[in-house]
Parts: sequence; structure tokens; C-alpha cells
Amino acid sequence: MLEVLREFWNRNRKLVGNEDQQEEKEKTRNLAKERLNILLVQDRASISTDFMEIMKQDIVKVMQKYVIVDEKTVEIEMTNSIRNDGLRSETGFVIKAPIINVKNEMKAGNIQKTEEIVEELAEKKVEAIGDVEKEIEEQEKREILERNREARRNKLLREKEEREKLERSKEEEK
Repeated sequence: MLEVLREFWNRNRKLVGNEDQQEEKEKTRNLAKERLNILLVQDRASISTDFMEIMKQDIVKVMQKYVIVDEKTVEIEMTNSIRNDGLRSETGFVIKAPIINVKNEMKAGNIQKTEEIVEELAEKKVEAIGDVEKEIEEQEKREILERNREARRNKLLREKEEREKLERSKEEEK
């Protein structure tokens, strides 16, 4: 019985060992394929490693406007996938950038303050528009009053001219 168990154990150990070796070979093969694929993509896209580094620095600068990122751990990888039609391939970038923290300006409290400022400015704008409208109304009233005064003056002048004409005609009759 003990011999049967040993034999069973040894057979299974060999099988497990072979599986581990096969898994390791498969991992190595897949890693090599991935590296070759990246090289092919870079070659097709005519992107040098220097260009990739410059692009990485620019992307990190943009990200740092909003979040704090560890520049040393940022990775940019090129990917190549075949489209659904099977004829064309698409090249893309995958960016891995661990975020350390969100910048203070972007946190919820500051965004709320920004929204409050925007609301306050909107209220001031409404008040300013109201003030301008009142000023326009007052100006229109002044213009209407001025036109009315002008009309009264003209009416008085016409009446005066008519009286003078009547007086002249009466004097001429005498």
C-alpha cells in the first residue's frame, strides 16, 4: 500500500512539475511576443524611444496640472490591435500613472468654492444688467420728457404766432 502511494505521489509530482515548466515556457513565450509586438508597432508608427520619452514627459506635465503623479513610475506602452473588420490594425497608447494625490485646486471643497464664486459673479451680472436696464429706462423717460417739453414749446410758439397774426390782421383792418 505504501509503495502504491509513493508511486502515485511520484507520478503526480512529475506531472505537476511538467505543468509548471510548461506554464513558465508559455509566460516567457508570451512576454517575448509582447515585446516583439511593441517593437513592430513602434517601427510601423516610426516612433523612436527618444520621442516616446518626450511624449511621456509632456503627458506627465499635463497630468500634474490636476493630480500629483510619481514621474518615475509612469509607463507608456504602445498597443496594436486588429479592428473588427480584420483588415486594419489600430495603434494606441496605454498610460499607467499611479496617482499620489489630487491637487488642492481640484478637490471637492475648492470646486465648491469655485462654483460659489461663479454663482456670485452671476448674481452680480444680473444686478449690473438690472442697473443698466434702470438707467436705460430713466434715459428713455428723460427723452420722453424732453420731447414733451419740445412739443409744448412748439405748440406755444404756434399759438403765439397765431395770436400775433390775429392781432396784425385786426390792426390792418383798422
